[in-house]
Amino acid sequence: MKKVQDSKKAQILVVDDEAGIRQTLKDFLTGHGFAVLTAGEGEEALSLFQTYPIDLVIADIRMPGELNGLMLTRRIKDLNPNTPV
Repeated sequence: MKKVQDSKKAQILVVDDEAGIRQTLKDFLTGHGFAVLTAGEGEEALSLFQTYPIDLVIADIRMPGELNGLMLTRRIKDLNPNTPV
């Protein structure tokens, strides 16, 4: 979901390897007026972060793969230290 330029909605990236958790958070946040992107693993999340304007990242710390939640947080902070994670 691309952020609409004239929208005042904050765009949140939700990252979790469990689809049910991602969907629950997306439904909750969307219901409260946020635009939400989701990713099931760190590499996908990093790609989305580099492609879209993200205002906040909510990430699971324990995810499989080389780019787990802690490493993802470090990479995001390297790219944009002002993004809350």
